[in-house]
Amino acid sequence: MDFNEKNIKLLLEKKLCIDFIDIKLIRQDDESNIYKGCGSITQDSEGLLQLKVYRPIKDERYTPYIHEGDHEVGKIIPKKRYYKLEATDLTGTQWTAENILVPNRFIDGAGEILNLDVCSLNCQKKEENLEAPELASSTVIIPGKFDCPCNKKEETERSVRWNICSFRAQGVDIEIVNRDHFIILRFCGLTNICNEDFIKRTIQALSIAIGRKCLILAVLTNKKKKQLIILNRTKPIDQNIRLLQPFDSRFIASTEDFIDFITCYLGAFDKPYCEFYVFWERIAYATGEIQNQCLITTVAIEGLVKTYYRSTFTPNEKQINFFKRALTKIKNFDFDQETSHLLCSFLSSKINGQSKHWKNALRNLSDKNLFDSSIILTYEKRRNSSAHGELINDTDEKYQEVLDDFFKCLRIFYALLLDTINYHGERIDMSVPGWPNIKEGYGPKK
Repeated sequence: MDFNEKNIKLLLEKKLCIDFIDIKLIRQDDESNIYKGCGSITQDSEGLLQLKVYRPIKDERYTPYIHEGDHEVGKIIPKKRYYKLEATDLTGTQWTAENILVPNRFIDGAGEILNLDVCSLNCQKKEENLEAPELASSTVIIPGKFDCPCNKKEETERSVRWNICSFRAQGVDIEIVNRDHFIILRFCGLTNICNEDFIKRTIQALSIAIGRKCLILAVLTNKKKKQLIILNRTKPIDQNIRLLQPFDSRFIASTEDFIDFITCYLGAFDKPYCEFYVFWERIAYATGEIQNQCLITTVAIEGLVKTYYRSTFTPNEKQINFFKRALTKIKNFDFDQETSHLLCSFLSSKINGQSKHWKNALRNLSDKNLFDSSIILTYEKRRNSSAHGELINDTDEKYQEVLDDFFKCLRIFYALLLDTINYHGERIDMSVPGWPNIKEGYGPKK
């Protein structure tokens, strides 16, 4: 299979088909357990990769029920139950895949047909014509229609389009090419930098920047005189995962901020799936249920503050002094012993809680002008109501109130992200009516 426009089109149209003259399914913990046959890889109506294996049964008219090992109901299926694929296509190219589950089944007749799900299909072959073996280059296909800002035009025989965003980050040249129904990402850099982790981090930064989860459909990598092709299954439902982005990235004028954000993100996190992206994905997946989004967003803020802002857990002296004065007065007041003990215990716990608590970090961050301190009260209100199962009244007014609160919480979430990666460009202040663009802090842009 060649990685060209024709095959990309087949992938996008869910019409890919690769025929195999030889297939081996090998148990991952027992290589003596092998199924052999021929077959093909196709895509189903949702674009998921499906492996069909034709396996002859020699000298047997009937084989009884084959059981692939017991596992307890309700438990994760153990790795020993899975198989790896080794297959040869009609051109002699070798393909591999892992973690394929072969179901329990009956066999009747001279053969059987296995229909199996495949998550990722790989092909690796030698490429002797690489001009610079010390460099690695990758091309990534992401399905869907995206609004990415551009700073470069693409010229073809039929047209000229401004549809490319080109920049350099961490020593790697990156190009994002917009197409009608997909985008192409191109990477080129030193092999020790331009690797799989770098590509994943870039795509995760891109997802946040454009407010939509980017799924990798296919990857072509040239590295150390080897060419690697990876085909992934993508679910249509995952392609529609969206979340309001931290800044407006739809226009050419926002290209500088768009590039700056991705560059800052790559510089701040050296591994994919950092806490910010994991929480961003969880919030995005909760789209459609505003209470779930509020709960996940407020939990995310607490987790991020505890992870990235532990040094700001300074005591709240104003609250501590207030509780200390109240404690002194209660001790000097003529309460009965039980009442006095309960009140003193309550105030002592409040003093201890204010001495070094993560919520103090939020107040300190508002003092840094990351966001308006007034939305901290909104955060606390929504955190409590979401955690305790408050039901939203079926009225537009109440739903709008919760929606406004969610955007204020999302404002805090993005403020923490942009501060952590040291991004200083424009961003949307969704805590203010009209959602103005601001440069830093809060309030309208000056």
